[in-house]
Amino acid sequence: MSGWDADVTMNGVMWIKKGDEDYNILAGTSKSSTELLVTPQDIYPFLHLSLSLSLSQLYCPFVVTKTQDLHILFFPYIAPGHMLPMINMAKLFANRGVRTTILTTPANTFLLKPIISNSPLELALIPFSFTTATGLREGYENLTTLPSQDLIPNFKQAVSMLSQPFHQTFTQHHPKVIIIDIFLPWTIEITSKLTIPQLIFNGTGFFPLCLITIQQIYNPYQTLQAKTKSFLVPRIPQWIELLKTQVLDICKTNKERQDFFLHVKEAEKRSYGVVMNSFYELEPDYVEHYRTVTRCRAWHIGHVSLCNENMINSDDRNHECLCWLDLKEPESVLYVCFRSLSSFSGEQIREMALGLEASNHAFIWSLILNHKVVGGFMIHCGWNSTLEDVLKIGVAVGMKEHVMRPEDRPLIHWINIERVVSCMTSIGGVKAEAMRMRARKLREMAKSAIMEDGSSYTELT
Repeated sequence: MSGWDADVTMNGVMWIKKGDEDYNILAGTSKSSTELLVTPQDIYPFLHLSLSLSLSQLYCPFVVTKTQDLHILFFPYIAPGHMLPMINMAKLFANRGVRTTILTTPANTFLLKPIISNSPLELALIPFSFTTATGLREGYENLTTLPSQDLIPNFKQAVSMLSQPFHQTFTQHHPKVIIIDIFLPWTIEITSKLTIPQLIFNGTGFFPLCLITIQQIYNPYQTLQAKTKSFLVPRIPQWIELLKTQVLDICKTNKERQDFFLHVKEAEKRSYGVVMNSFYELEPDYVEHYRTVTRCRAWHIGHVSLCNENMINSDDRNHECLCWLDLKEPESVLYVCFRSLSSFSGEQIREMALGLEASNHAFIWSLILNHKVVGGFMIHCGWNSTLEDVLKIGVAVGMKEHVMRPEDRPLIHWINIERVVSCMTSIGGVKAEAMRMRARKLREMAKSAIMEDGSSYTELT
């Protein structure tokens, strides 16, 4: 960037300078009305000078002028658990006046249109035309549409073949920034060539990313003796003890999975930063730890689902499940949901049903969570389950092994499920009440985080 210099001392705002003219590349203003095109390569060398910038400030449209037209393209992985959080995140940006577009395939429009119908979000389509080449039938454009988990590798292959139509998307929509799902690491090759800033959306949180980073750096369990069953995670803010059986050993997985994790890691390094569906008050030590250890740019802007609070469709108010819930006392119902892609053996489903019935406690095995009568949540073991255990707002049912295939998982008997449900839902129980109090406190923190001047609101501002 010949003839240019940078200055971060003017009221804490970063300026770039050429000759006698100062340009504020964040606010898009200059001391005169001069307009100048600045490329990402011009600006990137200077961005490290200001480390306290909020997320939206770093979404520089790279045109130094008095007016800006910021357009962000969101590309979620095509599965509900990835699409819905990114749509909610896009709504947060749209509420700040940013033009936002969701990129998806034609067969997924029926799922997304009702969700974005009352919002300013735009929808862009990318053709999904590789089903024949990958052994998929036409219309299999979402993980939930696959008739068998055996077709997941085929689906992943079809998604990875979207690179050319993805490249063409930019010539049609001209986004200034793109936010990519972490499961789409191949996009970094295209966005890098087009010099478009790419951020990665991670739907987990800082706590699991810290554990993954520690595992990658120190590999703590590999040096343990064979008879050792557990180990302490090193260089972590809290005392965390894990069983060796709980940790996924990447080296023991197939080559396809190993290559995928390597691509994800490489994409994270080459992307401009990571956007997290979390809030500072939930895991402050791990927010700081992740930023310090990885030296990666990361922003917490969640919890993004709160943008939909109290937005039950009036057409759904007469649904029999909601009518049943309306008759219950507040916080008296256990909510059971294992996400759309979880798979259990018939025997395990029977044990869960027997355990729930034996607890003699009202429960709903459904997709409705935002209701005042919900007082507990039974879910599959994921990153949030682990964090809930650390925060002492959850009780483990008994799974102590990381197993990928449902048929290889040990059976959790109904008596264990009944015991945990009774413990968590007991009225007046000391442990249950303590968990409820902590959960209520975190709920209020989450709401405050996305409100004006809240921690997540500020990160997005």
